[in-house]
Amino acid sequence: MPASGRPEEEFDLTIIDQKQDPRPTSNRDKLVNPDDDRDSNDSDDTVTDTDSEDEFDWEAEDDAKSQMAAASIKARRGYAVYRAFMKLPKVIRVLLVGGIGAAILITPLLVVNLRFNTSVVKAQVHVWSLWLAITWAAGVATFVVVDAIPHLVLVVLRIITEAVEIEKEFLTGAKRCRCRSSA
Repeated sequence: MPASGRPEEEFDLTIIDQKQDPRPTSNRDKLVNPDDDRDSNDSDDTVTDTDSEDEFDWEAEDDAKSQMAAASIKARRGYAVYRAFMKLPKVIRVLLVGGIGAAILITPLLVVNLRFNTSVVKAQVHVWSLWLAITWAAGVATFVVVDAIPHLVLVVLRIITEAVEIEKEFLTGAKRCRCRSSA
């Protein structure tokens, strides 16, 4: 086999023995092999050390409350705007979001036509921006129409049932008149 011009590299593929591992194992040894004090009957061994890591943190609850308060302040920053937006009728909200979205999508078209009129990307930006804006506006219009269909059906049914009730009252009134006149 011809030589490729690179010197052959040798890799050390020996497995590291766990006993020769250079990492400190003092914490691991304490966890795996804890000192067993079952044989001692000295009652003073049960006293806890005040500087230990296992000590209860009395201020943790206060820290948690302050973090929750900070989070709630951040969450309330836009809450008034959100509540005002949600108080608007659904059709107005949809049209507002649709108008803002269409304005954002048509912006590249306007920028390229007004500022970069001789750019080579003008045709691509024109096509894509116009297509996205029209698609967005068509989606919003479709949503408004589909959302209005149940309301239109209810209005038509009210008109029809009201006409039927008027005819019904007219017919029952005419029968009453005939009964009274014949008597």
